[in-house]
Amino acid sequence: MAKRHSFRKFPERTERMLLRGLFIGVAFGPTFLLGIWIAVASTPWYQQYLASSWSRELSRSLGMSITVDRVRTPSSSRVELHGVRVQHPESGSDVAKIRVVEATRFGNGWTARLAQPELQGPELGNCYRLIHDWFLCRPKLVENTIHIQMDDLTVHGSAGKGTFVDVHIELGHREDQALASVRCGLADVQLGDAIKVDFARSHTLKQSQWLFQTSSTSVPVAVMADYLPPLRALGTNASFTGSIWIRHDMANRSEWRLQGRLDQLQLEELSQSLPFRLSGTAQVHIENAHVSSGRLQYFRGNMVSDHAGRIDPRWIELGSRYLGLTTGWKPSADTMPRSLEYDSLAADIEISHQGISLRGLRNDEVIVQGLESPLLVESDQIAPMPLDNLVSFLTGEYRSDRNPNGTAAALRARIAQHLPWPINANATTISVVPTVGIQR
Repeated sequence: MAKRHSFRKFPERTERMLLRGLFIGVAFGPTFLLGIWIAVASTPWYQQYLASSWSRELSRSLGMSITVDRVRTPSSSRVELHGVRVQHPESGSDVAKIRVVEATRFGNGWTARLAQPELQGPELGNCYRLIHDWFLCRPKLVENTIHIQMDDLTVHGSAGKGTFVDVHIELGHREDQALASVRCGLADVQLGDAIKVDFARSHTLKQSQWLFQTSSTSVPVAVMADYLPPLRALGTNASFTGSIWIRHDMANRSEWRLQGRLDQLQLEELSQSLPFRLSGTAQVHIENAHVSSGRLQYFRGNMVSDHAGRIDPRWIELGSRYLGLTTGWKPSADTMPRSLEYDSLAADIEISHQGISLRGLRNDEVIVQGLESPLLVESDQIAPMPLDNLVSFLTGEYRSDRNPNGTAAALRARIAQHLPWPINANATTISVVPTVGIQR
């Protein structure tokens, strides 16, 4: 018969101490480990590691060089990034800086609030291209919905700075499209409607569409002058109200369609590159404009200036010679004045592959009114004048072979490449600005 071994218990005092230790370990162990984790997480080397990790991940995802000074995680679904700085990955120039980014995870997306964000205007072009190519053109990165809110956004440009308020940005997707929308206002406009920007990127067609609508708000042109340098020719005080639709594809072909109004257009700045000067302030109403890959296809609108300005007399002569206009001004037989003062300017303009048509906008058919007599009046000619005449009017020469190597010939070629010559006769004109394929 096998011998039984008796189980010897610990002494009662020892057993009681073991049970007490086990209870303390179970009850206070997690708290102790959490305390250790808090102590480790608050050390400078861990904060530096966390900031470096976020910097690397954001740089990889957005295609920009992004640095984060400090990271704070109040909860598992919320993170705060302090001292965010965005730089161009090649040049190292500053693109943007943000004091604090508060990001919160919800369901299948993120909500981010940006405190005191600032953008550098000269880098807007590089910023857009990198975000477009590295983020919006990559479907997997826009599978989640992202909401971004800013109380104010300051854009620093070469002509000053502009501040947008109540900025709301939404990024998402639908079927094969990456979608983005922006809603904001201007700091110095109290009663204006929200500015709207809608974007759609088709991954199947590999093309992007933008729709920019100012509603009733006049947007200063200078804010975008660093991104689109030709806008500088409109003057520092010019503003735009209306709609702009843009389509751009992988072959670098672009199409622009515009409707709206340009206010405070500086004619002296606009004529700076032309051989003869024109000064004053004008308003341009764009009924219909179509630009394809940098070439104007169609323009219909009018230009009005009710403020006195000055015009080079050679404009009067060229308008009579090349645009079929008539004039009531007779130069003195002795001297030719360097400039003439005009009282008002009002012209209805239409440009197409058929040519240019100029009509007086008012009942008296006067296009440029001098102080004493009309300077330019519309003619009885109904057919449009050839586009070559328009180039000659702007450059002061009719035949380009007179001085093929001179400044006038170069200016003539530069202007001609943006006009709708008859080779584009099949180009279609538009009557309305289309909409971007974004559903709400």
